[in-house]
Amino acid sequence: MRRIGICVLAGLGLVAAGCASIGAAQTANTMGKGGLQLGVDAAAESVDVNANAKCGGTDPRCNLTFPRIDVAVRYGVTDQIDLGAKVGSSLVELDSKFQLTSPANQGFVLSLAPSIGGFVTKPKDATIVSGVMGAKLHLLMGIGLGPHQLVIGPELVDLLLEGAGSDNHLHNILMVGTSLGCAFKLTDGFRIMPEIGLLIPLSPKPANFVIEDNFSGYLSSAGLVWQAGLAFLFGSYTQPSAMPEATLQPPAALPAKDSIPAPSSAPPGSSYPPPPPNYATPSEPPASSYPPPPKD
Repeated sequence: MRRIGICVLAGLGLVAAGCASIGAAQTANTMGKGGLQLGVDAAAESVDVNANAKCGGTDPRCNLTFPRIDVAVRYGVTDQIDLGAKVGSSLVELDSKFQLTSPANQGFVLSLAPSIGGFVTKPKDATIVSGVMGAKLHLLMGIGLGPHQLVIGPELVDLLLEGAGSDNHLHNILMVGTSLGCAFKLTDGFRIMPEIGLLIPLSPKPANFVIEDNFSGYLSSAGLVWQAGLAFLFGSYTQPSAMPEATLQPPAALPAKDSIPAPSSAPPGSSYPPPPPNYATPSEPPASSYPPPPKD
């Protein structure tokens, strides 16, 4: 029983922020059509466990802290839709992202990023199958900070656990949380993104699971699941707004008058271009009297 309980508890630790990961580990804007991104996310995670009277908050089994690492690939199907997958501590996760704002607006970007993932396992000496499925709806709000982006991500996570309880029934855990990170653009094809996040179970006792004989615990609404990590994002964005802007060149200066060559047919000794015509007032004829004087 102890081995099964520890396996399930480890699964809870991985899944509570794994197959439905807490952090976004990505920018709010999509890659753009044809864009490809590789992401590596390393983090520390903690699951706060509220157990029976034997715990008392001092037993190390009441809090699980562990490292996690994920590798993700994302591809831009259109300028505003990304599809991808993630493997690692997140187990196997399928990701998507739908940008709701115009790609031309980089000052504020709003996207929805739903994902789903999970795993099923059967310990060697167990008679039950344990598994978990997780679904997450992540709202990503990106605020442009020059070439960088602040990403705020409120989220809703739903976990289904099979064989996790002492009665081996299906359990559902609904959690809400948020993440906060900043993607720093170092080059056109490389960004780093430090990020923190947390999840809080909504139900007071969503799943009771056996850790050891006579020692059971559950995720408590008084506790939380938190994460602090750093993501490395490789790949260039191909959205129209992310492309280099065309530089307008000033019109070429007109050549100086003296630099204009004379045509080959110009007569010898003439200047080119010819001088402007002289529009001076013609001289008046000598003054005459009118009517003419009488003849002698």
